Amino acid sequence: MEEREKTSENFYQTIFRNLPFIAFTLDRHGRLLDANKEAERATGMKLKDLKGKRFSQFGLLGKKDLLKAFIEFRKNLQGKVTDKTVYKVRLRNGEEKFIELIGIPLKEEGKVIKVLDVGRDITEELKAEKELKESEEKYRTLVDNAIVGVYRTNLKGEFLFVNRALAKIFGFRSIKEMIDEGVMARYKNPDDRKLLIETLKKKGKIKSFEVEFLTKTGKVKNIILSAVLEGDMISGMIMDVTKLKRAEEKIRESERKYRLSFDNSRDAINIFSKDRKILDVNKKLIALSGYSKKELLSMKLEDLFPEALKPQTAERLKKLLSRKEIPLFETYIRTKKGKDIPVEIGVTVLKNCYGRDVVFQGNIRDITERKKAQEEIRESEEKFRTIFENVNDGMVYLDRTGRIIDINEKALRMLGGPKKEVIGKHFTKLGISSPEEMPTLMGNFKRILTGREQMLDIRIKNKKGENILLECSASLMKKAGEIIGVMVVARDVTKQNKVREEIKRAKKFLETIIETTESMIVGLDPEGRIKLVNRAFEQLTGYKRDEILGKNWFDMFMPERLRNEIKKVFEGVKTRRTIAKYHENPILTKSGEERTILWSNNVIKNEKGEPEMIISIGNDITERKRMEEELKKRTEEAERFTKLSVGRELKMIELKKKIRSLEEKIKGKGGNP
Repeated sequence: MEEREKTSENFYQTIFRNLPFIAFTLDRHGRLLDANKEAERATGMKLKDLKGKRFSQFGLLGKKDLLKAFIEFRKNLQGKVTDKTVYKVRLRNGEEKFIELIGIPLKEEGKVIKVLDVGRDITEELKAEKELKESEEKYRTLVDNAIVGVYRTNLKGEFLFVNRALAKIFGFRSIKEMIDEGVMARYKNPDDRKLLIETLKKKGKIKSFEVEFLTKTGKVKNIILSAVLEGDMISGMIMDVTKLKRAEEKIRESERKYRLSFDNSRDAINIFSKDRKILDVNKKLIALSGYSKKELLSMKLEDLFPEALKPQTAERLKKLLSRKEIPLFETYIRTKKGKDIPVEIGVTVLKNCYGRDVVFQGNIRDITERKKAQEEIRESEEKFRTIFENVNDGMVYLDRTGRIIDINEKALRMLGGPKKEVIGKHFTKLGISSPEEMPTLMGNFKRILTGREQMLDIRIKNKKGENILLECSASLMKKAGEIIGVMVVARDVTKQNKVREEIKRAKKFLETIIETTESMIVGLDPEGRIKLVNRAFEQLTGYKRDEILGKNWFDMFMPERLRNEIKKVFEGVKTRRTIAKYHENPILTKSGEERTILWSNNVIKNEKGEPEMIISIGNDITERKRMEEELKKRTEEAERFTKLSVGRELKMIELKKKIRSLEEKIKGKGGNP
């Protein structure tokens, strides 16, 4: 039996060795029987170094993983197929890898005779997931601890995300409380919301939009928000400028009386005339610009703010003179050293100051740090989004209830539907799983929420009607130690699964062909030992395979007179020095009878390109040869008979010619005919 298994394994060695996934077999004692190239690559060890050793002697697994392997192996010996199990493997060079394996018991006559383990190296996959998780944690931490409000809404007026700072600005004790009230409850004037959306639809984004919002208790807050429209989602930041507004109003009201307040304002301030001449500056502006007060007072507005020459400046001043307020705007100040510093400016009108009926006061705030923070947030968002959208696997982010918060393009292609039909839906409402599978899916989701990562295969039927097998892993998403959702990573393994099934079918098909074909099949190793015969060979020769496996082919089946000649043909096939695709020679049966066989020869090579087995397919042509010999004899006899008949006929023709010639001569002499 062991010899038969060995023969079968040799026959399929080429396929087994080159499988695109890890594969190895163990006997019932856990000793390694065989392993393919992918297994050698993943472990960093060669088959020859491990063959015959127990897996506990490989030195690749720690105590914890070794115990896990023993438990899974025991299940396999009981006839159970074990689920995907991840093992941490430490290679001899110190490198650590993570291998995911499935144990499959192989049975003969209902008894487990060995165990096949198949799997893959998921080291890079786990590394990518860890980096993604760390990146998102950093991003979430940054957003949660930002001093500005960060939000995400949809066009319906629903909050999709709110950070802690934003909830605090509007007097809410929790983020959920603010989300539940919705967006429109915050606007003092609903038309401001319409204006914001109209502007976003035209421009795509707004840097500074000034609006009045209401707190939870109805108190008015002056807000400046930035917004970006992506599809039907609006995201951005909110800054509470209520206190700033009040401070600016107090400064305007007390300018002439409280010079000290002017000089010590937290904002840089300049006073300028309608013709843009700088009339006064405070200490903050002197420090910010690097110019002395004397230098500043000799300058015009555009010398300090190059963008002051743009038409927008004239429009703002015109509005101010018509008693209209203008929102804060961003520009830059150019210092004495030529450095451009980003600033946020609010301009107001002062009457009857500095010996003029009207002057303008510019309150200037250095927003370098704010810009830097905004850029860091943007880069963090872009980094997360880039990873999320470009990772090779599908990714779906669900909240604690199972509602889909976000999904990448890869996952959308798997589901076969547009993003707008997925976002906000519960995963059980997507229509991709049958009602019978729902209890199992919900059970898995609940187990994930208990803190255990899950690896499972899910079969779905997407919107295009395609049946897909997904290999999924799920992990918890936490914020400040609290579970906020679940990230599911899905890989379409439909094709891989089909390949595995095709390999199984192909192997069974080939085994069936070998055993049922009427042609004889013989497999010899490079030394000429018999490694494989089929049923047709047994029937022709009278030998059972147990009687001949491992025996020398030439000594056992070749007539002595032809033995050396056939060995030369064999060497030529093996080394490819001669081509003997087809060859005819007799063999001896168990009864001593010679049977003439027409052989077709092929060589199976190992991974080094060396001959591993010579496969010969033979057909018994003994009877045909006998018939050919009989036909040959009869043909020769017919030819001899024909030759004699033709010779006799030729002689008669010659005699007739002579008679006619004599008759002609007699007539010529006057004789009677």
